[in-house]
This record gives sequence, structure tokens and C-alpha cells, in this order.
Amino acid sequence: MNKIYFVILFLCLITTLVVGNDSALLPVLVILPILLTIIKGIYQKRDIFSPYIFFPMFYLLWMGGGYLVNFYEHTLFYSAFYSRIAFLILLSYFCWLIGLHFPKIKFTPPSVQSAPLVRVLPNGIGYERTIQFSALVAVIGLLFSAVFYTQSIKTLLSGPIESTRYSITFGRGYISYLANSVTIAVPVYIGTKWYFDKKLTIVDYCLMALPVMLMSISLNRAPILWYIISFIVVYHYIKKHISFKKGMFFAFLLFLLAIGIILIRAPGTTFIQRILIEIRVHVLNLSLYLNNLDKVGNLNFQSFLLNLSMLLPGHQPDFGLWLKERLGLNFLGGGISVTLIGEGMMNARLFGVILESFFLGYLLNIVYGRFKQSFSLRYLFIYFILITRAASAINYGMSKEIISTLYGLVLVMLIIPKHVYYEKPK
Repeated sequence: MNKIYFVILFLCLITTLVVGNDSALLPVLVILPILLTIIKGIYQKRDIFSPYIFFPMFYLLWMGGGYLVNFYEHTLFYSAFYSRIAFLILLSYFCWLIGLHFPKIKFTPPSVQSAPLVRVLPNGIGYERTIQFSALVAVIGLLFSAVFYTQSIKTLLSGPIESTRYSITFGRGYISYLANSVTIAVPVYIGTKWYFDKKLTIVDYCLMALPVMLMSISLNRAPILWYIISFIVVYHYIKKHISFKKGMFFAFLLFLLAIGIILIRAPGTTFIQRILIEIRVHVLNLSLYLNNLDKVGNLNFQSFLLNLSMLLPGHQPDFGLWLKERLGLNFLGGGISVTLIGEGMMNARLFGVILESFFLGYLLNIVYGRFKQSFSLRYLFIYFILITRAASAINYGMSKEIISTLYGLVLVMLIIPKHVYYEKPK
């Protein structure tokens, strides 16, 4: 079945180059292979948060849906890009799939043992250590969140919130990251209680709600939505598996929440208009980059250095802000969304798209396989961080996610002891 599927995908990929920019087949050629991946995953009874369904669902919405809306509204910056963008969307997806199914490279010889030893430390050791560390980090994160957001209220009220909400981070990036520690520490705290079948108290529910209240001050959608999703994923793997239908229901509610937040931030459009804008904007931006490749130049993966420079003192613009200035754009808000494909093209043209997409798929291949091999709290959160950052990279590129990913992984490895949870206690 895999061979037939890859043949269909490859044929769709090649066909995008020969049908022409006005062909009504183009949206079908883009959407069909992605949709087949999801159908195949459901048929094989993959869980909804596996990379075989979760990532393709995001890709279908933003790249497939984005292409569909732009195609029928004729909104791309250059008409000759319709065929080219269809090819790039499928090329990136094809390389991601190859990475996801690529055989794992073993750098060390296999162990002489026939099977790994299962090690479960007594309830008290694992539970108390993780609860204490996660609670400590959560309290620190809440304190910095209170400082960060309460000090930002004056700035937020000084002008249009769509622009001022970005200026509050200027020169305060390190405070922002310390504040965002709660988005890892609180789910770990709650997940540990669920893992050991402990009953949640009113204090626990307050702890879950406080970060949402503080993050809502700036109306920044991403941290709020991923924070909520983290509890859904943890519940799915620890408490009770969520069906595909129920998962789609939660996704629909979160999508409505995302649209609602942007309508508060930037009123002036109807609900349906805002949905169409949100879906098409990332593919629309991709056409902008393709139209300005000569102006941007070949960056040779400098996008990663630009985003890493945000850790330095003072105001350091991320790649999205740098690109916005480079292209002479002046819309309200922060930087322009880069997209995985756009970032790859600007970094190293087709080679950049192939390399970044393959790496993303291969990384999920390794981490998800390791997580399924030994169900542990540590690997659950490592996998959660990587699958959500990979999904976010579809719209914003890998370089934008690098700091938050590394920071989240370090927190998880500090909070959750190694080799404690190789098996869920009965």
C-alpha cells in the first residue's frame, strides 16, 4: 500500500509541472495526496496525535486549503506561480513523507541483550521528584508571566493591539521565555498526577487556568492554543484515547477560538472573511517570497542565525521581522509568516525545501518510534514538543521554532528524571 501511495503522490507531483497555471486540476493534485495520507492513517487505526495524522491534518488545512482558496480567489502575487507553488507544496510533503518512513540510522552497534530491561522506580521516588520540580518551574514561570504581562499593559494600551503586542517583547525576550516555562511545567505537573492516578484538586485547576488568563492579556493566540492542546494530548496518551471524531470536534472549537481572538485584535472583517484570510495568508506569502527571491538573495540558512540572535541582549529582530523590513512591508503586527517551503527556498532554493522537509519527517520518525517503544512521561513531552513545533513550522518555518523547541526540551529533561517511567504503573 505504501508503494502505491508513493506512486500516486509522485504522479501528482510531476503532473503539476505539465497541466499549466490555469488548470482546474491543480487544487485536486495538491489536496488528493495529503488527504490520502490521512485516510490511510485512519484505515490503519493510527492515533490522531501520531505524525501520520496530526502533521498531515495541519498541512492539509494550511497548504492544501490555502492553495485552494488562493486558486479560486486568484490572489497569488504572480499568475505564473500557481503551477510552481503546487509543485513546491507536494515536493515538500513528499520529502517529509520520505523522512517519516526512512530507515533509522544506527550509529552504535546493537545491544547483545535480546530486549531492554523495564525499570519502574517506586511510586514515591518518581512522583515526588517530578511534581516538586514541575511545581517549582511553574511558580517561577507564573511570577515572570505576571511581571511580563502586567508591565506590558501600558504598552498594549498605547496603540493598536495588533502592533503593540509585538513591541512588548523588544529587549525582554529572556523574560518572555521564562514566562512561557508554564506552558511546559504545568502540563508536566498535571500529566504526572494523571500518570500516577492522582485526583486533581481545586488548586491544580487554578494552576491550569492562571497561565491562560495571563497570556490572554496580549491576545497572542499561539501559546494559548498550544497550551490547551498540550492537555488534550497528555489526556489522550495517559488517561483515555480520544477518537478521531472527538479530536476533530476539539480542533474545530480551537479553530473558532483562534478566529475569535484575531477578530478582537483586528476588527473590521466578518467571521467568514477572517477564516478565508487566515487560511490563504501563508500560501499567499509564499508567492510573495517566490516573486522576490532575487531581492532576498540566497541566505544559506542564515534564517536560523537570525532567530538564535534573539537570545542576545537588546532588541534583535527575528527572521519574520527582518524579512518584513527587507521586502518593504508596513502592515500592523509582527513579522511576516515565512512557511517551511518559503524558508527553504530563501535559504537554499529547492535544496533547502528538500533538506528541511526531509529532516522534519526523519526527526518525527525517530522520536515517535522511541516514544512508542518505551512509554515514558519524558518521551511523551519530548514527542509533544516536536510534533507541535513541526506542525507550527508548516506556516512559520523551522528557524522560528528552534529556540522554543530547544528551551522546551531542556525543561522537560530537567524536570522529568531519566529512566523513571518506562512503564505505566498498574
